[in-house]
Amino acid sequence: MATTTRMLVLGVARIFAPANGYQLRRELVSWHVDDWAKVNPGSIYSMLSTLSRQGMLEAHALPDGARTVTVYTVTDAGLAELDRLLRDAIRAVTPMDPTGFRVAFSFAPLFERTVLATLLEERLLAVRARAAVLRGEVSRLDAEHFAPPHVGYSVQWETRMLDAEDAWLIDLIAHIRSGGLDFMDEPMTWTPAPDDEGWEMARETARYREQLDRMREAEAARPRG
Repeated sequence: MATTTRMLVLGVARIFAPANGYQLRRELVSWHVDDWAKVNPGSIYSMLSTLSRQGMLEAHALPDGARTVTVYTVTDAGLAELDRLLRDAIRAVTPMDPTGFRVAFSFAPLFERTVLATLLEERLLAVRARAAVLRGEVSRLDAEHFAPPHVGYSVQWETRMLDAEDAWLIDLIAHIRSGGLDFMDEPMTWTPAPDDEGWEMARETARYREQLDRMREAEAARPRG
């Protein structure tokens, strides 16, 4: 699950940074990632440390009243890594464990419209190729009886899951191509409810950004030598 956690943490940091670790964890927990993505909430802090150590995130110590808080921003290397992870997960067809795809699709608004549509079309081709292989396997099982009878039904199960995804992808791609959903660099059609905790996080993000800007300005103005 390390790749899944990596993608989730980079993705939520991409959306909300600068933000502190508690905020990023709280946001992911509100998505119930411990349930559908099988991510241990405690591993989020560990991943923040790992990504900072690897240069994917940058940690900044900011004063917050009487204490100091660590806030994170995504580096250029982190943005490139997130893009790679999302693209790979959207292309990868693993019907018996679709977690990676579901995580990547959770960050659909981070894509440009045409980019995601093209990636989904690539996925559709891969789904059909995998289904064709499995149908051949079912035919061999029926003809040659080289495995117990229940095995054929297990393979059919995976094949029918792929068929269901095929139909879903066709609908989704058509919806995206016709202007549906929200994407990068386009006006957003959805806003959170007035009492959503995301508004507080947005205010905190703005405050952290102002602090970081002031720190950078002070650093730039400091005499050298």
